[in-house]
Amino acid sequence: MKKIFRSNFFKLSLFSLLFVALLTFKAYGSVDSAGTLSDLQTKISSAMHSRLTTYSISYSGTTSTLSSDISNAINSIYNGDDYLHYTSKGYSYSYTVSGGVATINFTFNYWNTAAQDSYVSTKVNGVLSQIITSGMNDFEKEKAIHDWIEKNVAYDTTLVKHSDYDAVVSPYTTVCQGYALLSYKMLNQAGIQTKIVEGTAGGQAHAWNLVYLDGAWYHFDTTWDDPLPDVAGRVTYDYYNLTDAQIKLNHSWVKTYPAASTDFATTLNSKLLSDSSNSSVYQGLIDALNLNLLTPEYTVNNATELNAKIQEAIKNNQTKITVRYMSGSTVATDIATAIKGISNITSYSYSKVDYNRSSITGDVRLDLSFTYFTPVSVSSVSLSSTDLTLAAGASSTLTATVLPSNASNKTIIWSTSNSSVATVAGGVVKAIGGGTAVITAKTSDGSYTATCNINVIQGVSSITLASASPYVRVGGDDITLAATVNPAGANDKSLTWTSSNPTVATVDSTGKVHAVAYGSAVISATSVQDPTKVGKFTITVPVPVTGVTVTSSSTIVKMGSTLTLGTTIAPSTATIKTVTWSSSNEAIAKVSSTGVVTPVATGTVTITAKTIDGGFTATKDLTVIYGVTSITLDKTSAYVRLGESDLTLVSTVNPSNATDKSLTWTSSNQSIATVDSNGAVHAVAYGTATITATSVQDPTKVAKCTIIVPVPVTGVTVTSSSNVVKMGSTLTLGTTMAPITATIKTVTWSSSNEAIAKVSATGVVTPVATGTVTITAKTIDGGFTATKDLTVIYGVTSITLDKTSAYVRLGESDLTLVSTVNPSNATDKSLTWTSSNQSIATVDSNGTVHAVAYGTATITATSVQDPTKVAKCTIIVPVPVTGVTVTSSSNVVKMGSTLTLGTTMAPITATIKTVTWSSSNEAIAKVSATGVVTPVAPGTVTITAKTIDGGFTSTKDLTVIYGVTSITLDKTSAYVRLGESDLTLVSTVNPSNATDKSLTWTSSNQSIATVDSNGTVHAVAYGTATITATSVQDPTKVAKCTIIVPVPVTGVTVTSSSNVVKMGSTLTLGTTMAPITATIKTVTWSSSNEAIAKVSATGVVTPVAPGTVTITAKTIDGGFTSTKDLTVIYGVTSITLDKTTASLKLSGTDITLIATVNPTNATDKSLTWISSNVNVISVDSSGKIHAVGLGTATVTVTSVQDPTKFARCTVTVTN
Repeated sequence: MKKIFRSNFFKLSLFSLLFVALLTFKAYGSVDSAGTLSDLQTKISSAMHSRLTTYSISYSGTTSTLSSDISNAINSIYNGDDYLHYTSKGYSYSYTVSGGVATINFTFNYWNTAAQDSYVSTKVNGVLSQIITSGMNDFEKEKAIHDWIEKNVAYDTTLVKHSDYDAVVSPYTTVCQGYALLSYKMLNQAGIQTKIVEGTAGGQAHAWNLVYLDGAWYHFDTTWDDPLPDVAGRVTYDYYNLTDAQIKLNHSWVKTYPAASTDFATTLNSKLLSDSSNSSVYQGLIDALNLNLLTPEYTVNNATELNAKIQEAIKNNQTKITVRYMSGSTVATDIATAIKGISNITSYSYSKVDYNRSSITGDVRLDLSFTYFTPVSVSSVSLSSTDLTLAAGASSTLTATVLPSNASNKTIIWSTSNSSVATVAGGVVKAIGGGTAVITAKTSDGSYTATCNINVIQGVSSITLASASPYVRVGGDDITLAATVNPAGANDKSLTWTSSNPTVATVDSTGKVHAVAYGSAVISATSVQDPTKVGKFTITVPVPVTGVTVTSSSTIVKMGSTLTLGTTIAPSTATIKTVTWSSSNEAIAKVSSTGVVTPVATGTVTITAKTIDGGFTATKDLTVIYGVTSITLDKTSAYVRLGESDLTLVSTVNPSNATDKSLTWTSSNQSIATVDSNGAVHAVAYGTATITATSVQDPTKVAKCTIIVPVPVTGVTVTSSSNVVKMGSTLTLGTTMAPITATIKTVTWSSSNEAIAKVSATGVVTPVATGTVTITAKTIDGGFTATKDLTVIYGVTSITLDKTSAYVRLGESDLTLVSTVNPSNATDKSLTWTSSNQSIATVDSNGTVHAVAYGTATITATSVQDPTKVAKCTIIVPVPVTGVTVTSSSNVVKMGSTLTLGTTMAPITATIKTVTWSSSNEAIAKVSATGVVTPVAPGTVTITAKTIDGGFTSTKDLTVIYGVTSITLDKTSAYVRLGESDLTLVSTVNPSNATDKSLTWTSSNQSIATVDSNGTVHAVAYGTATITATSVQDPTKVAKCTIIVPVPVTGVTVTSSSNVVKMGSTLTLGTTMAPITATIKTVTWSSSNEAIAKVSATGVVTPVAPGTVTITAKTIDGGFTSTKDLTVIYGVTSITLDKTTASLKLSGTDITLIATVNPTNATDKSLTWISSNVNVISVDSSGKIHAVGLGTATVTVTSVQDPTKFARCTVTVTN
């Protein structure tokens, strides 16, 4: 456990920032004085060193920045004296300024009094005189001080003692602040420069020291070198003279301190050479600080090396080792592994701590202690096999037997002579590649060895063929194909070569291919070892080229485009039709490898195609020009009138440097308009024609203009839907042209007075002010005009009435409705009034409504100016109320619920049926405006309903109670046995203050179980019945319990599908109950040996280790038991063969299939071998196959233990 640093430690630094506020003035002693900041700081420092708790001083210097000046002065004092700083708890001050002079009053708080400081100094001098002797250097002094503190001071687990005084008086306990202060005091007193560091360690606030030794700074933490629990006399050096990097593994700080960058181990090793007279001092420090752990001799990387270290210690009669273990995260499991291989160790214990002196993360200092008896030495070792044949990829386990059997250290070191053939780990041999290797088992004790010869058979996995060219020519040189057999370690790389078509190409036994005739043939290289592995290469014997011709769609290439040339090869059956292309002048045109010509400049050029086969050539002469890319006209449409001037269209041919800009001009309808060669258009008749300008050079480039020869306008008339325009709306005018066939029907619009109305370009009139105005339409064609006189008014936009519905009673006063016509400045506000049913109510021209008979009528006010603007009021002539009765579903209201009351009106035809509700006592119950009664407290209350019409009243007396909200039973199901004690169910009625808690008890089947008025249940016969408790007050509230009168169990038998359980699988056991009608069929399961197999609550058996085990089932009812004896084995999970296909030559050598049974530790690995056709092949019990006759047969190898596990190999016998 690391020690923590109290947050109180920071009170000092926080004090200087937080408590600069004015304090309540108290009496201070005589007032000192200062005239400068320097003088002020000196006198404050003197007061603090004298441990004054109150201090006053008169300051005549600048006061405008006095607060910050005081804080800076005290911070400077603290920075100059770590001991004063960290023995101070904090300070506060106040000041007043009068006549430019400030009177400052300080309050100081300390961890030590002046007397306690004096005692510490005396104590430190006394201790140093005992532990520091004449002639000691600083290295010795530092260690002596460190060791005295560790042996004489303990950590204060109450976290209340913070000073060095606490450390030197009984009971000699303090926290890290006290450790650091005492270290500071003793080291400085001994002449060793030191500082106090504040920061965090292990996530907690913490203090420690920096010491200056031999020209370098080091971190020095006496607190963390004195870990909890405190052990008398113990001294550790884990945090003794560390660098910044070393201590930062678990310490951190924010303030700036001198850098500690010199490794202490380096310093000590250097001092051994430079100060040999004190070499014993430095060597003693190296030993005490365990710096030897940095050397390879004391560094351990894994369990194997740790095992060797322990063995060495036992040989040297040691019971403890200290090493630097490089994998601290796995040290526990690695120790267990190392110890497991040493049989004479009887017990061990260990401790570990982060090793701070290395730059590696994760290493620890390991202290390992152990007890052991005198070891029995190894005399020999042997292996379970001395020769093994494996297929590549397969594995097999070698078992090493060490003698004598009671040898103390049976650790085996495994090695292989050739890891590319076979590897070994823990005795498991894995075949890697074809060849032979020797596996060696060497004892850790005595270095005895045993070997096993490994023969790995590696088959061919693939064959690849390659050649510089796929062509072989008739009469030309032969080519030799290069074959690569994979993997490189295959045992047999021999091949057989064949051609798919020897009439085209033949191949010899070395892969040399010879051309026979034109065509293609596939050359195959087949593995002799595994004929299913074949490499193939397609060889072509080409028909030779005899000539070539260039083909082209044009002899011209336009700048900015391309032209693709083609070729015709002779003969057409030639095989290699590839050509290369070239240009006679790439400054004129370039040609790509695919015959695409790209022009560069205008001119002529010759393009040449040359055949790859035979070097035949052909050429194409081309001319490069600037082609026309587009044509534009100055107009895309135009009017040309009969009898008026012709129109000449202006054309632009692009680009400006086009080689040929000449155009042809045509008209789509010369009976309407003609065009000459200059683009001059002449009108012939009314209608439309399209004029087209076409490039002579490139007829696909055209430009068009639509020419309209218009029918002229002879007159115009304005059309309108109204002569009136309302302010706030618009009116759209139209026109009618003469003749109706006129082409150009566009007009312009104008207003005679835009102060009255404006008109848009589309004839939309927008009123501006009331008045009259003339709107004029003028034709674009001919300038003909027509007018429309309009009147602008303020129209009615809406009508409202002061009521939308009202009652008017028979025989009472009439009702006059008040209308409002909007807007207020409407030109005509006159209205007409009508009634929808004058037999019910009439209305006069002033809006006065008169009741005629009971019923409803709608009164409507309509604008005379705009009949679409209306307002309506529903008039009700009501049937009067003559009485009222309150209705209710209950006389009782339960607390926590509500009751809704209703009313019945007299007569039932009464119109106004609204009532108001009131409660006689709202402390008992309240009633809402809709008659919903909400109880407040138990009691009686009268609820009154009063009619709006007539003020008639009716009442309802109600009682408020605490109702039953629910009932619960202590059981929801239970067993009650025949002939045994009855069961009394305990009921709880909720709420606890329910007014009536009485219950009735019933049984759903009294022939099974009965229940009395107290809830006592009695069993009558086997079966099930439901017992129900029902509230007398509220029969909807019930609670139920299912009572089972069980048929008793008289015995049990365990059932199982097997007596064997395979490791890695499970077996589910079942039970059969006697009698089969027994009710409670639940059992508990247990295993006689959970180290062999465990059994779940549902009877699922999970094997743990091979062996025999008894599984017991015990009935819940009656405690009857039954057992099942099971055997746990390692079952066969699969069988693999080193080949799935194989070939044999009749009368050739037999082959042996290698079977691998998985897992390697299967209990029974025995196999049976059979042939599907003994007339083709036979197979013996070891998997050796012998060819009997030509054909194909399948060899099947089957597990004796589990016949469902098998493997097969298809074998072909050929000549």
